Amino acid sequence: MPSHLLTMKVSKYRLIAVLLLAALLSDGTRLRAAGKDSDRAAEVRSEIASANDWIKDQDQLQTKWAAMGRTPFTFYRATDHLFYHDLGSGLIAVPQNWKKADQKVSTWISGDFHLQNVGFVDTGNGNLVFEPNDFDESLQAPFHWDLIRCVASLFIIADSADWKIDALPGESEKDTKKAAADERLAFKLSQKDAEDLAMDFLKNYFAAVQGKHEPLDEAKVREMSGKDGWMTQTLDKQKGADVAKFWKKQTGGSQSAFDFPSLTTRLREVPKPVAKDFDPAWDLYQAAGVPPGCLEKKAEAERLGSGLGSLGVVKIYVLIEGPTKADTDNLLLECKETRAPSMLGRALPAPAAPAYKNEAERVSTAMHKMLTKVGEPEGGFTAGGRPYHVTPITPWGDGVALGDFPKRGDLAEFLKFTALALADAHCRAEPGFAASVQDFLAKQHEVKNTLVKLGEDYGQQVVKDFDAFTKSPHP
Repeated sequence: MPSHLLTMKVSKYRLIAVLLLAALLSDGTRLRAAGKDSDRAAEVRSEIASANDWIKDQDQLQTKWAAMGRTPFTFYRATDHLFYHDLGSGLIAVPQNWKKADQKVSTWISGDFHLQNVGFVDTGNGNLVFEPNDFDESLQAPFHWDLIRCVASLFIIADSADWKIDALPGESEKDTKKAAADERLAFKLSQKDAEDLAMDFLKNYFAAVQGKHEPLDEAKVREMSGKDGWMTQTLDKQKGADVAKFWKKQTGGSQSAFDFPSLTTRLREVPKPVAKDFDPAWDLYQAAGVPPGCLEKKAEAERLGSGLGSLGVVKIYVLIEGPTKADTDNLLLECKETRAPSMLGRALPAPAAPAYKNEAERVSTAMHKMLTKVGEPEGGFTAGGRPYHVTPITPWGDGVALGDFPKRGDLAEFLKFTALALADAHCRAEPGFAASVQDFLAKQHEVKNTLVKLGEDYGQQVVKDFDAFTKSPHP
């Protein structure tokens, strides 16, 4: 055989060998990636199962799984425990030098700070302040955990305009339509849009910590937002809440009794085993004069299907006599079972001894530390081994839904106020907080870039975890 033909033949076989090797390497890479995905899916399922193993009612569990599987954001809101699991494992790769300063830069944090856990809070008599509004997970911890969790939520909702909202089992057509309106932005955010919004959020937060941080009361909101601003319009809407509509939604219309037949998916009579413990504990709580102004109990009901992370805890609505004997000034209280914060045992070591009398006391402490003023009556008690935190429910003040933002600029304005509110809460909770984070303030550019990267990466991970959760049998 001529030498040039032999060379061509050898070259041909070499080429085939190279292509085969490349294919094998490619398959190996895909297999390793698939293996990692499989391992992560199993890890997520295990963590979700473990975090919810206290829920023994299978119907409640199925309701929770269905709600979690609606969108990546509902999944995120229901799995704060997974966030802290991933902080503890190092999947959320917080820099080592930050970790070394954890104790120094700790303050009271929300613990579950995302875009729907901030809003107008009624501090009493319908006086509203824009502040964090959920403290179930609150504890003293590194301030940047709140920032990472909030930034991640921004990246998670970036393409929410394209999400398909299906009906949950047993859900009415009306409620499905409402979810479709509430759970999606009216516009898409590009990666750059999300990065820019996240960076502006962090700039405003650090500027407020470093400079002037103050309560965002009604006057301040109107001053900063202007008469036509989104925040002013939202404030006006919540200030002008229809009181009759509020009572219709909460009780069926009455201020002295619950109309159970009209609220079958929302309320039911308190189950006897729960009432057996709850009623005498409430009587003792009331007799002790706590909370202030707490008078005669008119009626009680169990609240059904509310929340996401808290879905499964016992929530009792109590109607109490107001300042006069007239029904028109009666008050509605929520008595909510509280549980240990998810960060303990995951991102923070569990304390050797309880730091608080019960979890309700912890939540109450967080509120009094972080809020401008806590609406009364507020407090807590224990019944049947369950700590209940007590707060008033009023027609005024609320959080926001994704569908409340007609355009990107409205979301940007909301995020600015969100940053200022969080900075004010962190600083109020620990008077020396601003001084304790000077090292972070001195390196703001690097810190903000790191926080955006951590939030973006984790947001992408949450979307992957959500996809895996919805495509496999529930835990």
